[in-house]
Amino acid sequence: MRVSEPHPRKPAARRWCLLALVVAPAILIAACGGSDDEVTFTPVVLTPTAEPTAPPARGASEDFDPTVVLPGVGADAMSVWILNVNEDKVDLLSATGFVGSVLAGRQPSAIVFEGENVWIASAADAIVVKLVPNEDPRGPFRVGLQPRALEYDGQNIWVASAGEQTISKLSTDGEELATTFIGGFPTALQFDGEHIWVADIINDRLLKFNLDAERVGVVNTGRSPRALAFDGTNIWVSNVLDGTVSKISVDGNVIATYPVGGKPVDILYAEYEGGRYIWVANMDDDTVMKLSLDGQRVAVVPVDEGPASLALFGSDLIVVSSVIQSLTRVPLATRDGG
Repeated sequence: MRVSEPHPRKPAARRWCLLALVVAPAILIAACGGSDDEVTFTPVVLTPTAEPTAPPARGASEDFDPTVVLPGVGADAMSVWILNVNEDKVDLLSATGFVGSVLAGRQPSAIVFEGENVWIASAADAIVVKLVPNEDPRGPFRVGLQPRALEYDGQNIWVASAGEQTISKLSTDGEELATTFIGGFPTALQFDGEHIWVADIINDRLLKFNLDAERVGVVNTGRSPRALAFDGTNIWVSNVLDGTVSKISVDGNVIATYPVGGKPVDILYAEYEGGRYIWVANMDDDTVMKLSLDGQRVAVVPVDEGPASLALFGSDLIVVSSVIQSLTRVPLATRDGG
């Protein structure tokens, strides 16, 4: 996994060190030169299931296949977790470098954090796994085919299973509490403090659910809504085939739609030094874009080919490339012209 700075690179830029570690039956999650008391996560050994089948991509453009699992990324206070979908593993970086990999199923497709615990979905094995520091993993827990998104509402874990067109609520012990058929292809989940929002990329809509998994609203969006973010007041959605993002009130009203770049496949809300911004990964343009909450462009940053997923790590935005095995670090303070 290569780590790079935004292009062009600055001569004095800080870099992560990259240390290749041999992954044994257990791996040590530690910084470069870390101490003996760092936490350990045990890899999950799975028996592969039959390959899942996805519903046909009805209404999708020929040049964007919503069934394809793109590389993903998540971050907690200590580590960056890279969903290395092509190699069926999850790679970890500390603030100082590469520290190892976790095996948690084929085609790792989503990640969410429940305090210090980490949940990972495997699209090809139709499972989710809970990793607990210094303990054996929990699960795997079987879910619907092709789980593509995870969310934590402060009490329970939510799973969007695109292959079965469902969302499910799990307890933090992995017990299935509810499953609801949505009749679409869910690719993202977002909790707004009271409700769960689902992006249905096939039917160009967002679905709103209460915490009993009952549908309470529908919002029409642009073409192929793929990713969601919440700014504390409004829901944001990236419309891949329109090259736009939309801001939507929690009551379900479309407030505004703003042009961004080619194929905005991920979107993220970030606060930094009193500022509040939306970041967008434009896969076709090889850029990430920083917007104010009124849709004004603050910065457009060139990154490695095919940016696919975003995460926050300290004072940086982490960007994963879908074309080459790399990360790009973009300072949250970035502005055009300075």
